Amino acid sequence: MRNLLSEQDVTILGDLLRSNGEISSQQLSKNVGISLTAARVKRRELTKKYLTVTYSLNLQRYGWRQLQLQISTSEGRTVSVGKELLKLNPVVFVGGTIGEVKIDLRAEVFVRDGHELVELIDAVKALHGVKEVVWSEVADVIGTKNPPSQLETHKATKDSIGPHPIHGK
Repeated sequence: MRNLLSEQDVTILGDLLRSNGEISSQQLSKNVGISLTAARVKRRELTKKYLTVTYSLNLQRYGWRQLQLQISTSEGRTVSVGKELLKLNPVVFVGGTIGEVKIDLRAEVFVRDGHELVELIDAVKALHGVKEVVWSEVADVIGTKNPPSQLETHKATKDSIGPHPIHGK
């Protein structure tokens, strides 16, 4: 496999990921040994090309409930149902799924209360091609952490692939 990132790029991306983007360009320039201007340019280029940066309100702080709808479809209407779902105001994300054979779509939604949830589920069930809708909600956050470092993917492109990180095989 071809190495897509230089060691300098890996260092900058690692620093950005570990700091959630809060590291200064001045500190990046020191860590990598390049000028401040070069660090700013590299940061901007690498962020644009390799990182996904989003900012959003924590709607739960304003009394909203974040839920997931799992939707079964029929008649080959998964994509069209997904597009219709996105037209509904409480729906913020729709994705096609694989794995569970009964679930074709997963939708992230925000509602204020049980009444809005029932209205939303009724609206989804009324869409042509929807067979079944189930919902779930996180009741208690046990913990969070960052996903495995994407830079391990980079390392695998550089080095020969070693043992599996979990199974050791």
